[in-house]
Amino acid sequence: QGAMAAIYYSNRIIQFPLALIALSISRVAIVDLSRLDKEGNKEDFKKLFIFSFQNIIFFIVPISVFLIFIHRDILRLIFLRGEFDEYSLALTSSALFFYSFGLLFFCGIKLLVNVFYSLKDTLAPAKIATFSLAINAALNALFIFHLGMGIGGVALASTIAAAINFFLLYRALRRRIGTLLWPGFGQEILKLVIIGGILGFVVKAILNCDINLILKIIYVFSSGSAIFLGLGALFGLRQIKALAVYIWIGLKKK
Repeated sequence: QGAMAAIYYSNRIIQFPLALIALSISRVAIVDLSRLDKEGNKEDFKKLFIFSFQNIIFFIVPISVFLIFIHRDILRLIFLRGEFDEYSLALTSSALFFYSFGLLFFCGIKLLVNVFYSLKDTLAPAKIATFSLAINAALNALFIFHLGMGIGGVALASTIAAAINFFLLYRALRRRIGTLLWPGFGQEILKLVIIGGILGFVVKAILNCDINLILKIIYVFSSGSAIFLGLGALFGLRQIKALAVYIWIGLKKK
């Protein structure tokens, strides 16, 4: 009981960063990617894809780790009232926990599909999506009926299917335009995971404090933003450096 609602509510949380970050970046990138492909400029095409992917990773990896740490607290803060009781919370948090592991793959798929569209190729993403859908259905049957994972099994099946979809799209694109990784890729991912872990730990401590709900929300957003930017600067992430440059140029113009 309540399984469909749990999937819906947990999916709303996942869709927020996906729409805010991945969709916006992908829709902006596809315009220039289409132009570069038409011009036959493969080098700049690859650079733009890598730049877009780097920015998605920069935001999504910490958010994913953040959600893994405090998925239950976020749901409690936003939804726990009225008909959404402790049972609903337990059910929805199970789904959100497993969805959180797939957030990067969901976002990566949005970018990769748009890259294929810019190459005038709609067949490859359709074939891979169909295969991933079959995998998803098979995993749903396995996790729900054979392993008894319940609603968490639905989310885990979607996450694994999304990972397979992402890596198949990535491999197909690499065959077309060459290597897509950049120097320091592994180190950057590790730094972002550490930032997300620290962010989740601090926010969880704030949410456990016995203070007014509105104050909790203010503290969570203010401290979370400060920690994210501060640790990003400390670890020398290029996006933080670029942001600092843009702010400095804006202040000089004023």
